[in-house]
Amino acid sequence: MFKGYDEGALPGLSDLVPPTGRKPTPAKVEECTQAIRQADLPLEPTMGFGDWRGFIERLFLRKLVRELPEQICSLPWLQCHVPPAGTTTVRSDGSVESDGSIGLKIFGSGLGRGRKVNIRVSSKSEARRQCAEYRLDLRIKPRIFSSRGTESIEVEVLQFVGDATTSYERCPLCGRERADVDPMDYTFGPYIDLKQDKSASTRTFKLAVETSSSIDAGFQTATIPVELKLNAKVTEGMTLEIETVFPPGFLYVPCYYATPSGPLQTPMWAIEK
Repeated sequence: MFKGYDEGALPGLSDLVPPTGRKPTPAKVEECTQAIRQADLPLEPTMGFGDWRGFIERLFLRKLVRELPEQICSLPWLQCHVPPAGTTTVRSDGSVESDGSIGLKIFGSGLGRGRKVNIRVSSKSEARRQCAEYRLDLRIKPRIFSSRGTESIEVEVLQFVGDATTSYERCPLCGRERADVDPMDYTFGPYIDLKQDKSASTRTFKLAVETSSSIDAGFQTATIPVELKLNAKVTEGMTLEIETVFPPGFLYVPCYYATPSGPLQTPMWAIEK
């Protein structure tokens, strides 16, 4: 269904603003500002970015304190949801005969070097009977820097190492009673009422993966007592086709996160008997 490919390294802040230990001139600040903007780095999601001049001055003055061990971490990029006792199939848009692809630029906290990853999406796929999460596993290396007495963490994404999928025997999000789903946390789509039906119903939906949209994920390391971040910006989008089979006897309500920020989501399914 999905297969990831490593398409090489992306320059990080240390490549664009090498630390010199000296305060930069206004002209150098402007030069580095333009270089960072052209590189289109995800400053907000990974760093809580604010003032340009102070930010670049800190980069020039920072010093490497220590390097931490490499580790493998995961970026969940898609959650596929299945109604109770039903099935869901995700594939490339049925109006296109060939396979599709999703391009991602992935960076970690502090914007060390990133990685470009391409996910190929097959036009043919097996139906899932359980909800599942699809992830990209990445080898990363954290480094700790100090500037003006304040330490910061930079994460370099070294390599895409493989795809991973986790199936959930009982999804915590699907199969809940509609009355138990908090409307402050979720929005709802038009329901599908099969309470009086005796036959299964097959429905097809579209999920647009839009260029410039982002996928964020947090992760922990054994050596740093704070949560670090990964951010994947979509550089090549596509439309996924989602075919879902609903057993009879229930009313199904599609649910979506009110403020999405994590992986892409097919609809989650609340029910009413």
